[in-house]
Amino acid sequence: MHHTRQSLPKTAGGFSWGLGKGVGHMDALVTAALLGSVAAVSLGLVKLASWCAGRVGESSRRAAGEAAFVAQARAELAATGWTANHETLYQAEIAATKCGDLLAAARFAEQQERAA
Repeated sequence: MHHTRQSLPKTAGGFSWGLGKGVGHMDALVTAALLGSVAAVSLGLVKLASWCAGRVGESSRRAAGEAAFVAQARAELAATGWTANHETLYQAEIAATKCGDLLAAARFAEQQERAA
């Protein structure tokens, strides 16, 4: 009795991957799952790149706005006659108050009034 050997599909991990006979429903599911995964990862990368680009633009706009605010504040202070010496005395008064040294804070406030 002579048995003929059937040609079996070439398999990798139990699936035929379309190599030879046996291309069937499971191959279509695996292919669809892989394509879906690739599409999901691609979409995620595009969204990540878009978000990063938006953050860079937002950061530069914020920096420009802050620089304009500082320039305007300095111009307004200069118009009032406020000097660097006034600022130093004011910051010293604030620091003394935070430390609880109210006498020193009062002395700095007096010096500010004399400097004005």
